[in-house]
Amino acid sequence: MLSGEEAPVPGDMGRFHARTTVVDDGSSFDTRTDPSPTSGIHIRSLNRLLSYFKDNRHNYEYFLFLDGDAFPIRNHWFSHLSHVMADWNRLAAAALRCEALERRWHASILLVHHSALDLLRFSLDLVEGGNIASLQELDVGIGSMQTTMSSKVFPLIRTNRYNLHPIAYGVYYDMFYHHGFGGKRHVVQGKDVKHPWFSLRGESAQGYCAHYIDKHYAWEQYNEDIMNDPQAFIGKLAGWSPRHYANLEL
Repeated sequence: MLSGEEAPVPGDMGRFHARTTVVDDGSSFDTRTDPSPTSGIHIRSLNRLLSYFKDNRHNYEYFLFLDGDAFPIRNHWFSHLSHVMADWNRLAAAALRCEALERRWHASILLVHHSALDLLRFSLDLVEGGNIASLQELDVGIGSMQTTMSSKVFPLIRTNRYNLHPIAYGVYYDMFYHHGFGGKRHVVQGKDVKHPWFSLRGESAQGYCAHYIDKHYAWEQYNEDIMNDPQAFIGKLAGWSPRHYANLEL
């Protein structure tokens, strides 16, 4: 929930008027052992947060949904993005992951004006027309803001100046970082899957990348690199505006 002039970035929480909220309705679950599909866990968590945001809609102007491995990296990002949304007459801004062949707005990074909260509905949805390759795209949808109100969403596209991987380690609109495959441990259909390559949920995306990406890329080293020096790691990936990036600490 965002109010005031700015919202927080890692390592610089004290400077801004903002709150970070974790919502638990009492039916808590452990994402490491819960047998439900990953998308089901994601949807339940997003809807809990949406309900909480609706209860507080009159206290804040904007509300921010982020995956656990996504965060803002640019100073004054909120001022800039909210002004752009106003100029473009948009009620929300969301990641658009063309690199994963997706057409849908991605809830990993989703900034919403308080007046649009009732347009959101998180559920497992088929995207009309399929993905960019015209194959079925079934994943976490955001309700009418994906369909009839899609024109009211501002796109946050991938803007990496330097890429380590075609899908993971993404920078969006030179404002947000999304690690993509999370940490070292992954659960698919209730079973441990060590290598993050296999956590990609779309076979079409995996197949599309197969001829030019080594699935045994140095993901463990990259995880170590970002934890040891997030400023250098993300600064190199983003690359376009070094003087505007925040001081990052993880």
